[in-house]
Amino acid sequence: MAGRAIDSHDRSANSATDAGTGPVDTWTPSSSEMQRAATFDPARTHAALANIDLLECRAVAPRGYGHAQVTVHPSGGISQVRVAPPVSAAGAKCIGDELERARVPLFKGDPVSMNATWYVP
Repeated sequence: MAGRAIDSHDRSANSATDAGTGPVDTWTPSSSEMQRAATFDPARTHAALANIDLLECRAVAPRGYGHAQVTVHPSGGISQVRVAPPVSAAGAKCIGDELERARVPLFKGDPVSMNATWYVP
């Protein structure tokens, strides 16, 4: 599995890892909320992701720092978490599920894909 990313929703270590879709917010901001929304702020997104406690993933994921690619939606939700190797399928699912709990401020524009760093204590 070296050299390939594992999608957090990939149920099998042997299956393809094209970008899968995690739960995306079904909530749609009102027009007044979107008028008040700012532009995308990557620093705030990194901070929100860094505040996610991954202690629960300790049994299935390697301890320490790792990387993932995430998609951030204008509604503030996170989806399509792709955890970079070396992480087992179970570890990637746990990390992905936890990172998807992060919420960022509303922003104007299209969804943004970005790299993120995570830490399992």
